[in-house]
Amino acid sequence: MLMRNMSYIRQTYVDGFAKGLLSPGAMSNSPDRLDGFHSDGACCRHESDKGRHKTNLQRYGQDRRVYENWADGDWKMADRLMSYFRKHGLSADHIGPISLGFAHRPKFHPLTKEENSAKNNRMSFNDVQVLITDEKNGEVVVSWHSVFIWDALKRKVKNDKDAVKLSDLMRKNIHYILIVFSMIEEKGYSDFLEQFLNSEYSFFDYSFEGFDPKTGLYKSFKQVKRTGKNQQNNIKRYYRVAFEKLQEYKLIENRKVNKWKSNEVDVELEQLFSLLKANKTKEAKTQLEKTFKMLADLAESNW
Repeated sequence: MLMRNMSYIRQTYVDGFAKGLLSPGAMSNSPDRLDGFHSDGACCRHESDKGRHKTNLQRYGQDRRVYENWADGDWKMADRLMSYFRKHGLSADHIGPISLGFAHRPKFHPLTKEENSAKNNRMSFNDVQVLITDEKNGEVVVSWHSVFIWDALKRKVKNDKDAVKLSDLMRKNIHYILIVFSMIEEKGYSDFLEQFLNSEYSFFDYSFEGFDPKTGLYKSFKQVKRTGKNQQNNIKRYYRVAFEKLQEYKLIENRKVNKWKSNEVDVELEQLFSLLKANKTKEAKTQLEKTFKMLADLAESNW
């Protein structure tokens, strides 16, 4: 009976609507929708939900994953460029996914929403080669905390299968990194972690000239400095989302179940906490990098 009803709804209502009018459920909450068949979020959410005024909806142009994964890169410039893709009905594909530890930088491949969704956070051989080439040209393509595993494995990728394997190992590695960050935060050293958040980019805005939706490239950009209340609010949101992610790691069982199995890493972490307790922040940062290098070595041993 349920399947017949769902089929009737799809044939009568869903298939009859113009493509793209119905939303799959983004920014909507059950029971306000029937299995995702609704148009509220796609056309008029700002009118029916007073908490979603257009000025509020614009904040969703910011890629939350940047904060959650403590990513490097000029996130403000990258976010603004992503909006140009959306205006053309395209999805901006991170050549190096943020969720694998790569930087959020203003360079994307144009894909359809369906193509980007299907790709998920798996890299192709071509993606890896583009990243290596960009790195040779002086671009920072990977976040500081994930550079160790990237440097250890990038040259081992010879085909698409290897690229997927690298993607899997880098995803596990960023998971370990967030576990370490959550342990540091839990011990009361949030101030130490704040140095790894790039809040300074909030004070700039960008516009682009000559954007080509077929390639995702642009001819030039204009940077404007801003120091208003909105910029301060963005920084507060940035910090809040980043530390909320660490709270999530602290509250769930991921740390116990999926933690690395290495006594050597545990010893290095104890040394890190000793340095933090002694307020030796410079030495602590070096020790943290040493720990991440050890985690990268573990990943390389699983290649």
